[in-house]
Amino acid sequence: MMNDSEWDDADWVEEGPPCPGLFEPSKVFPSAEECWRDAKDRKFDILKIRKEWKLNTYNYVKLVNFLRTQTKKEGYTVEGAADLIQSVLTGDRAIWQDDAFLQPVLADDPLLCTNTYEKESEIGESDDSDWSSDDDEIPVEENAEVLQKKLKAALKELKTTKMALEEASSIVNKLRKVNLSLLDDSEPTKKNSGSSSSSETDAVVAREVPAATKEQFMSYEKGYFGAYAHWGIHDTMLKDTTRTDGYRDAIIQNPNLFKDKIVMDVGCGTGILSFFAVAAGAKKVIAVDNSDIIFAAMQNAKDNGLEDKIIFIRSKVELVELPQGIDHVDIIISEWMGYCLFFECMLPSVLVARDKFCLPNTQTNHVFPDKARLYLSAFEHESFYQNKIKCWENVYGYSMNTLKKAVLKEPHVLTLPESARLSEAVITKEVDMNDVSIVDLDFLTEFKMTIDSDFTVHGFVAYFDVGFERDCTNVVVIPTGPKTTSTHWEQTVFCLEEPLKLVAGDVIVGTFGTRRGIESHRDLAITLNIEVAGKYKKDHHFNLV
Repeated sequence: MMNDSEWDDADWVEEGPPCPGLFEPSKVFPSAEECWRDAKDRKFDILKIRKEWKLNTYNYVKLVNFLRTQTKKEGYTVEGAADLIQSVLTGDRAIWQDDAFLQPVLADDPLLCTNTYEKESEIGESDDSDWSSDDDEIPVEENAEVLQKKLKAALKELKTTKMALEEASSIVNKLRKVNLSLLDDSEPTKKNSGSSSSSETDAVVAREVPAATKEQFMSYEKGYFGAYAHWGIHDTMLKDTTRTDGYRDAIIQNPNLFKDKIVMDVGCGTGILSFFAVAAGAKKVIAVDNSDIIFAAMQNAKDNGLEDKIIFIRSKVELVELPQGIDHVDIIISEWMGYCLFFECMLPSVLVARDKFCLPNTQTNHVFPDKARLYLSAFEHESFYQNKIKCWENVYGYSMNTLKKAVLKEPHVLTLPESARLSEAVITKEVDMNDVSIVDLDFLTEFKMTIDSDFTVHGFVAYFDVGFERDCTNVVVIPTGPKTTSTHWEQTVFCLEEPLKLVAGDVIVGTFGTRRGIESHRDLAITLNIEVAGKYKKDHHFNLV
């Protein structure tokens, strides 16, 4: 574990990723801002160009990708940068405004994080002397007004950053104190369970493991967002009709909530939820995604005539600044759910957006879906158990029990066969998006299940539903349980090492909880402790990665 001196908040302030030069591709700058400074030194001042040409996001992206294309051509050398710059500044702009240049030349190009080119304080103020006459100068009164707005925005950003750091510090302190056995069968320390009725305790049992370094963290994040740049994952989600129909119906069938509202789509992907919001009457949609899929979404919006209704921002939502003229959002929509509800840990980003962009203490704000419930049931299915667990005891006549032990340590994400018998379901976690905080997302809940007939427990299954409920004329719930239409979330299954035979009247008591991973915060550490009086008692720990 890291000691206190190593957990310096400054070490975890995220810096921009390295950025290949725009006019000297072989040179890598520490950040996009440094890259733009180099371009400015070459007389290509993006701030001047933005103001003079009134660049919108679409044309900004096209201009960057056009320049990247030119500098990748065979025969280009850095000595030719001046000629290239001159041709762009004085030539026909139509040459780089083709829609083909919406597609990134470089994957995860830092210059295409569309807040980057607005950071005047980081790139350096533009010298407008050779771009405008004295008649175009901004009056002192307007300068003061602009500065006041910037100060207000800076103070708001500072407050949000301070809150995030305090919350991160709290989480770090929790993680230092907990102790989880992930790799052996030793008996973990835990709190007195007290009553067998369902309730939440303060901490998840955890073992100290080495914390992720900043380099590991950045690597995890790059892999996470990179996965969402490929069309395949979006194909799966869009064709999940339970999911997509559910969002469509919840948004379009509640136009009273969306009409003339400012909506933010966190993790917009292909843009489908943004399109639904426009169809429901939204005044403007701010679509945010940190994956290169956003450029396909921009093209999708343009192809459907929605480019004037949707503002796309390629960034982490935590780093987003609202576009000029917009000081808050009314509604946040997001498809943040992962396996076992919390896998991938996207919900904290949605909560940051809620606290940062929605007006405080008002009932007019909405985050959709606004309700989520995580369930747990015991299941019985002999052939499933044989195929997943028992099979390792005899593989072509050889024992492979070592692999059986490994399989038992991992949860299985799959659709449980429809023929599986289920016990009663217990709710292990409820989330109300109106008041939940990030620290509430790590939990440990006590539960009790009463068996009403002879039942062989082969394992437990976790699943969830989410609801669009508050103020909705038409309430919509999206289910993911074993007895409903299969979704891309499927269910999360935890198998026992041996079947547990129970009879009517037996009671299963235990605790179930999840917490974000330490080495990768998008992983999920899961605790499942089970006891049946006189028959069974064991604590289980799983990692969903």
